[in-house]
Amino acid sequence: MLTKMLIENYKSIKKAELEFSKINVLVGPNGSGKTSILECAEVLRNPHVYTGSITNTVGIESVLENLFEIKFFDEIVHAHDISKTIHINADFKDVGILRVEVSLSKEKGTRKLIGNQSSNRDLKMELSRILHILKTNRRVGRRLGEC
Repeated sequence: MLTKMLIENYKSIKKAELEFSKINVLVGPNGSGKTSILECAEVLRNPHVYTGSITNTVGIESVLENLFEIKFFDEIVHAHDISKTIHINADFKDVGILRVEVSLSKEKGTRKLIGNQSSNRDLKMELSRILHILKTNRRVGRRLGEC
């Protein structure tokens, strides 16, 4: 379960620390960052959307991905200030992943997966499974809003 997320310099969010429970509702006016929070979950799961190439270093209980050729950075960094670095960190409990840390700058970035599963594939599959729930909930929310 996702328990905490820290977001810095992503789109409309300068800095936000969010705590999650089993049921969460994002409420706020247009442009307040609700969609950006959901997008951050997707960046945690799949930072490849913004990168041209990736290299992996696999440790005993972690995977470090070096991300190169960051795309659209000026569009996703807070206030379009390309001198800033985007940080998205998430903590989990009761799953194979303990923490995910993503850092993106204009030139490069990293994603670090820390868990109690040993293989790169296992960590990535676990992260994908956990964050797929958020993506599904977003689609349900869109359908409910159309009623």
